[in-house]
Amino acid sequence: MDKLQKNLLMECSLFSGINHNDLDRIINITSAMPKSYQKGDTIIGKTDGRGRIGIVTRGKITEHKYHIDGSSQLMKIYSRSDILGLNEAASMMTGSPNTYTAYTDCTVVFLWYRNLVDSSYLNGDLRLAVLRNISRILAEENIRSVHTIDILSHYTIRERIKAFLNIQQEMHKSTSFDISMNQVQLAQYLRVNRSVLSRELNIMRKEGLIDFKGSVYTVLY
Repeated sequence: MDKLQKNLLMECSLFSGINHNDLDRIINITSAMPKSYQKGDTIIGKTDGRGRIGIVTRGKITEHKYHIDGSSQLMKIYSRSDILGLNEAASMMTGSPNTYTAYTDCTVVFLWYRNLVDSSYLNGDLRLAVLRNISRILAEENIRSVHTIDILSHYTIRERIKAFLNIQQEMHKSTSFDISMNQVQLAQYLRVNRSVLSRELNIMRKEGLIDFKGSVYTVLY
């Protein structure tokens, strides 16, 4: 693995508080290896075997939940330093319930999860540091899941929009923030019709409740 990829890995919260020498040790123990994808490629599918996690070092990736009726729900958009498949690996699931797809050309560094947490591979203070980071990351993922459930529990489109924007405002600690989604993706995430969402957003802007340009939103209420 080249120096650039290693430096990009250091940005990941999984390796918070870990120095370059210890990262080299983790790379060797977990057989970490970067893999590049083109836009539209499936990175992790529902039938893929588990055991590995991926760290995004370039580009963006979408996670979708596909339903029997053919519809899909956008669960999350991943960008640089985000982690793919940690929940599945930590729970020892035999397959992924969701599908991860390259939204842009991207690079993902894959590593074996077991080698990261098993004391027979990694031990001492370094293993404890990794386990603390994993615990924090999974806790944050759980909070995001609670937020999603809260948003989708609202009946009207406006209520879902406001619940989503309120959470974003709290997370960013600002009334203006980048949601990192276009309106098509936001509609998928909120599970509403794209044109109906666009109309409601424009009505809310005319009423002076919000303003937006591209993926940047400002809460005015």
